[in-house]
Amino acid sequence: MLNDLYLELLSENILDVKFIGIGKHQYSSSLDGMLYERILPWVQDDSSNDHPIWFEYGANQRDVFFLNRVGLIDTSFSITPYNPENIEDVQYVKNLILEIKNTSLSIDSKLKPELFTLHNNYPNPFNPNTYISYDLSKNSFVDISIFNLEGRKVKTLLKSSQIKGYKTILWNGTNNINKTVSAGLYIYTITAENKSQSRKMVMLK
Repeated sequence: MLNDLYLELLSENILDVKFIGIGKHQYSSSLDGMLYERILPWVQDDSSNDHPIWFEYGANQRDVFFLNRVGLIDTSFSITPYNPENIEDVQYVKNLILEIKNTSLSIDSKLKPELFTLHNNYPNPFNPNTYISYDLSKNSFVDISIFNLEGRKVKTLLKSSQIKGYKTILWNGTNNINKTVSAGLYIYTITAENKSQSRKMVMLK
């Protein structure tokens, strides 16, 4: 479906929507057949590294993720309920993609946060995925980390420069070696703009 949608958007001269597929390494033989004569670029997520891309995004098969200009997730949905042979389903997914794209561009270009702010994660409590949102009032180097109650860092979510704006990042409940952490209370901390803010969250069994 996405391959056909991509071709349709190109034919309409809509060039600011990009697609990339992510396939697990163990499905490589199937992907070879699926991708024959397809134009979408694909990335093989290597099993030797415990499928880091799938773990990073908390992905399931046939999930579609929308990434902003700095590579973070704006939103996501699954195309599993939609039939690629059904014209109405295909048109619905196309319109949904364009609506999300246009909304994201509008937010990026018009809304500018005035203060550096760390928001409550959602959902909370959670298992295993939760989203952490924060606002940058200016371009800054950003460090987002997860700590347990003993003060030990269990995960570095982000450590890079970002442009100002409204941001969201996913934590999939894993530590720095991609192992799922135990249930309990955790503290997430962001350091940016020469300031630090922290909040608490609860991971369920």
